[in-house]
Amino acid sequence: MANPWDAEINITEELVSTLLSEQFPKIEVKEIELLGRGFDNAVYLINQEYVFRFPSKQQAVSLLETEGKLLPEISPHFELATPCPIFFGEKSSHYPWPFLGYKELPGSIPKSIPLSARIHTAKPLAQFLKTLHAIPVSKAKELGVPYDEYERMNVAKRKVIMEEYIEKVVEMGLWKDEQSLHHYFREGLPCEPLSGREYLVHGDIHIRNVLTDHNGVVTSIIDWGDVHIGYQAADLSFIYSFLDVEGRKKFYEIYGDVDETSKKYARFKAVYISLVLMLYAHDQGDDQLVKDATESLSLSLK
Repeated sequence: MANPWDAEINITEELVSTLLSEQFPKIEVKEIELLGRGFDNAVYLINQEYVFRFPSKQQAVSLLETEGKLLPEISPHFELATPCPIFFGEKSSHYPWPFLGYKELPGSIPKSIPLSARIHTAKPLAQFLKTLHAIPVSKAKELGVPYDEYERMNVAKRKVIMEEYIEKVVEMGLWKDEQSLHHYFREGLPCEPLSGREYLVHGDIHIRNVLTDHNGVVTSIIDWGDVHIGYQAADLSFIYSFLDVEGRKKFYEIYGDVDETSKKYARFKAVYISLVLMLYAHDQGDDQLVKDATESLSLSLK
C-alpha cells in the first residue's frame, strides 16, 4: 500500500533553478535550500528571501490554485503572519503544474518546545482562529474555496485507517503506552455527528505547519493547501496536540466557548494527525519529528 505522502514528481534543486530562471529571471538564484517535502508539495527557500511551493502530485494542484486566490484577500486580516503569494508560476515544458512563491515568513519549524513556553501561544492562536472563523463563508465561496471534499472529520471513514496506524506505531516501537491508545480508540472516539454552522478553516494546522520564534511562541501559520469550508474542529485540533489543559483553558477564554461535540472531534483529529506524522517522520528518517509527533500524541490523549 502506497504512503499518502509519496510523490508523483520528484522536485529537485535543478528543476527549481530551471523554473525560476525561466519564469522569474529577475530572481538571481544564488542559494537554494530544501525546507521540506510534505504530503503534497516540496518547499524551497531561495536566497534566504523567498519560499516557493511546488506540487508533487496532481491532487495538490487545485488546492494550490485555491490558496493563490484566497490568501491575498485574507492575509491582511491576521496578526500572525500568513503566506501571501507574490510569484505565480505556470506549467511549462519542464513541469506540468502551477506553483507559488512568497516572501519568507518570520520564525522557524518548532522543535521540542517546553509546555511552559507553549502556553504563550494560546492567546495569539485564539485571536488568529477567531478572526479566521469570522470570515464569511460567502466570501470564501466567491474565491472558490471548496467544501471538505476529503471528509477530514468523517470518523467512520477514518476509524479503520486509525486502527491500522495504531497497530503500526506500536509494532515499530514508536509508541510505548499501547493501553492509552487502545482505550481512546475504544472509548474516546466521537459518535455524535458534527452539525451546525460551517466556517472557513485552514484545515491542517499541526506542528509542521506553524513557525515559532526563539521563545517557542507561534509567529506564522503556513501551508494553506487544505483550506476549505467545514467545521471549526478541524482547526481546533491543534490546541489539543500543542497545548496542555491550562493552555486550552486560556485559548477558549479568548476564542469563545465551543460545544462538547466539536471538542471531541478536535481531539480525534489531533490524535489522528499525530499518528500520521509519527509514521511519516519514521519513514523519512526524521528523528526530531518523530519526537515532536510523539509529544503531540501524548498531549492529544490528555
